[in-house]
Amino acid sequence: MFKANHLVAYKGCFYFFIRVPKDLQQHIPSAYIKKSLKTKVEAEAKEQVVPLEYNVLKAFRLIRAGMLTDDQVASLVCGMFPNKMRGMKPNKLLLSGIMGKYVKHHEATWAIKTKLEVTASFALIRDLMGDLELTAISKQTIQDFRSTLISLPPNMSKLYPDKTVKQVLSMSGITPMSVTTTNKHMSRLSSLLKFAIKEGVATVNYAEGMQLQDKRRSDEERKTYSREDILKIIDNIPKDEGQPERYWIPLLGIYSGMRLDEICQLHVEDIRLWLPHTL
Repeated sequence: MFKANHLVAYKGCFYFFIRVPKDLQQHIPSAYIKKSLKTKVEAEAKEQVVPLEYNVLKAFRLIRAGMLTDDQVASLVCGMFPNKMRGMKPNKLLLSGIMGKYVKHHEATWAIKTKLEVTASFALIRDLMGDLELTAISKQTIQDFRSTLISLPPNMSKLYPDKTVKQVLSMSGITPMSVTTTNKHMSRLSSLLKFAIKEGVATVNYAEGMQLQDKRRSDEERKTYSREDILKIIDNIPKDEGQPERYWIPLLGIYSGMRLDEICQLHVEDIRLWLPHTL
């Protein structure tokens, strides 16, 4: 039978009982904390439980804030409950572990291309950050990762499969990845940490809001491709008689500037042959 203020009466004795929030169970390897108050008198139990409850809830807030090291968290927990927590270690989950869970959770709804892109991005993140414990990831960790990321070329593993990150960074003449590509990796890292919080194995998403600002104007973004680049794209558009839309939709988009949904709504009768007026 539960009483107010996390007070439990069991076989005539009173206990302090509180469930550990799911997002903190990585630090306290138990679903609940129970402590005997060593009294059968309810009034005495209520006097004991008030400061005990205050200290536990304060500890929860400190741990959740993410400002304590693992040693400080362990010391805090063991100091409050030396008998229950002595010798017990918090559950640890590595970056690679949550990546595996994330992929397994989403892959049923992904296209093959999406899975390849996400797993490649995760491999790069793990290579740069190391296979850290989730509790060891701080804001500085994310900032250091981003600083290294923006100095690397796109598709590094394909371009330099036999070189380490340090070797690539020391090379001259490297064209770094674009802001767009950098932000894709940052977005995937943020999604991963958001998933970790939902799973109760992380408390803070330090990658959220860490994407770079693209300072280019809209007209500069549209000038990314040169005329030669566009001609190469046109030459490589598939020409399949069974799927003519895959040829004509890109061409209509290139020459008209129409949006994809506008092109797909066109009918044959909407097409007119245009001839310049002769003088």
